[in-house]
Amino acid sequence: MRRLLQTAIFRLTIVVGFVATLLAGGISAPAHAVNSGSKLLISGDNTFYAYVVGGETINAAFTKSTENEPVGLVKHDISVTLDGPGLQTQACTISKDVSVGQGCSFLNVAAPQTGIYRLAFNLPDAAKPYPEVSPTVKWGGNLFSWDMTIKDGATEKQGRVWSELYAVRQPIAESFLANLTYHYVSESGAIYRASYKGYNGQISTFSADAVGIRSGKECQSSYQSIDVTDEQRSPSFGTCGGSYKLFFEQPAGDLPQSAKQWDGKKTDWISPAVSAPKVSDLRFESDKNGDVQSGKVAFKLSNFVGQYSIDIDTTGDGSFTAKGDIKVKRTMKKVDNSLQEFVFDGVDARGQVVPSSQPIAIRINVEKVAEIHLVNADVEGRNGGLELVRLSGENAPSGRMCWNDTDLRPLDNQALQTKVLDGRDCPDSTLTALHGWAYATGSWGDLRYIDDWAYAATKVEGVSKIQYPEASEPIIATGTNSKQNVVIAIAGLILFGIFTTFIVVIIVKRRNKMRMLKQMQQQNFGPPGPGDQRPPSL
Repeated sequence: MRRLLQTAIFRLTIVVGFVATLLAGGISAPAHAVNSGSKLLISGDNTFYAYVVGGETINAAFTKSTENEPVGLVKHDISVTLDGPGLQTQACTISKDVSVGQGCSFLNVAAPQTGIYRLAFNLPDAAKPYPEVSPTVKWGGNLFSWDMTIKDGATEKQGRVWSELYAVRQPIAESFLANLTYHYVSESGAIYRASYKGYNGQISTFSADAVGIRSGKECQSSYQSIDVTDEQRSPSFGTCGGSYKLFFEQPAGDLPQSAKQWDGKKTDWISPAVSAPKVSDLRFESDKNGDVQSGKVAFKLSNFVGQYSIDIDTTGDGSFTAKGDIKVKRTMKKVDNSLQEFVFDGVDARGQVVPSSQPIAIRINVEKVAEIHLVNADVEGRNGGLELVRLSGENAPSGRMCWNDTDLRPLDNQALQTKVLDGRDCPDSTLTALHGWAYATGSWGDLRYIDDWAYAATKVEGVSKIQYPEASEPIIATGTNSKQNVVIAIAGLILFGIFTTFIVVIIVKRRNKMRMLKQMQQQNFGPPGPGDQRPPSL
């Protein structure tokens, strides 16, 4: 029966160029380059992406595990789909009563076009989310292993598969502690390798962005680990942009910077080149609001994703650190070359009005690039710590990693606590195991959001600082209202007219006097003769 089914599938592939089928009875896909491994399973929503060249084939499978759901979550039917540019959607449903070893497989699906293909594993709306780990992932009672392979003929193409939010399920037994290595790639070209050692989160997710833990709904990092019950701070969970793509292997060297999406309409970035941030078209447009130095700051900030600030020197001393100076924190959620704007109301940090006669300076301040935050949500064990290495950009590779757990309450059981609470000096994570904790309920990471981050320093290209007005422009103090300005202007014109008339009168009188003297000389002496000597001129 198995041979007949495979033969039918092969013939159908030749006719239509692709095939998708639900295989029961333990049939597995061909050899695979990417898979869940033996210690990680999935039971919740997951979406996988792959870069596939036209003519290459895709194999993928989801197979029910022999492991049982440890906390008794409800079982649901699961929808699985495969989409790609020019590809008719391939779909199957995994029954909630599926037997061990059975599941959904897509076999030898030929890619009709080059682009990004999407493999989605989705639970129904009735499934239960676990907000502390992710507000968007729903979880079910069946556990599955998964694999996905891209092949060019008989050759596997590695470094092509990624996720943006990887939701995993691990059995409770300590034997399921896992050593995991993923590569994170940003839209600005940053590449990091993260190695989690002795990891078990039971229910957990892997993702990264440029913000991590934040205050309220703001998109500015708190640079702080917190309890899941914190009412003031929470993980951004990608809502602030700057999300990284999680590659399950080292990204292939021939990946394009971008490619057509599965819908065949839009494009998405995959592996961009590293470029220094650049500021251009920085200017201040005064709104001419009487005595107030107010107006609009406009600029472009290219090749950058992350946090920066607009600094305004309201005292004109050039330092940007006076008590009245303004610092406006901003976040670029994606690479964007369009014009950015900020309205300055002319009030300094002390609440005092900046007069229009006061010169100001404006700076677009980018201090960190390639910023990454890895937030482990409610992770019971990471006994070998975390190693985080930046593989791209200046001074790469760099293994420096930062954390700040100083707000967290120390544990009564010191054996379950991490050794160093304050890692803001960013030690080298490749030299020794950093920021780990023993595996147990009630451990250091249990019911907490642990934020580990890294970044690189940079030089910003272009003009990132301006003066207003420029030194060559005169500064003219305006009156308190338009009527006073008109009166002052008219008075100035009258005084200028009087002064000009006075000068003209003096010149005319002098010219007349010189003419009269000349006539007197001619009458007294007549024309000069051959030996005459003329007296000195007057």
